[in-house]
Amino acid sequence: MVIHRPTILAAHNGYALDNMILAYHCPREARYEALLKSVDVKSQYTNPLMMALNIPGACNLDTLHLIRLSLSHKFQSYSLQNIALVLGLAPKSSSNSPFRLNLSNSQYLNMLQYNINDCNVLLSIMSSLSVVENIFALCKVLSCCFEDAAKHSTGTIAWSASVARGLKSNVSSMPL
Repeated sequence: MVIHRPTILAAHNGYALDNMILAYHCPREARYEALLKSVDVKSQYTNPLMMALNIPGACNLDTLHLIRLSLSHKFQSYSLQNIALVLGLAPKSSSNSPFRLNLSNSQYLNMLQYNINDCNVLLSIMSSLSVVENIFALCKVLSCCFEDAAKHSTGTIAWSASVARGLKSNVSSMPL
């Protein structure tokens, strides 16, 4: 018996921000570069250049793209702050720490608190919108793995590519 519990690496706008920062600081060696994959998600909300993590056993999930493309919720703005506000969740905090590597101790602590708050807001949004449950439901309908359903839901894998990977269902008439 195999227990499937994918490790989900979630970030809001992570393809365009968090993963790009990781890619910038990643050593220029083939073994590290293989962990990052350029993705093309058609979006007016983010950079045209985006990266997804390609770590075996883990699923890189960008909630901005998943919510915008796949869930039935429509928001005026897909920012973390706006989604939390509309859903009545705890707000995103603001940071006055500059984004640089040589932070003072107090700036470093402020940056940590800011990032921890962002994580908590994101987890609240994911829970409120049943993000993981929706992806698992898509897995069941399509008879596919969590990673393929998540990639399809965030627009990082076209349906034709999913079919080429072995998925059999036709979802052209299914609302995603």
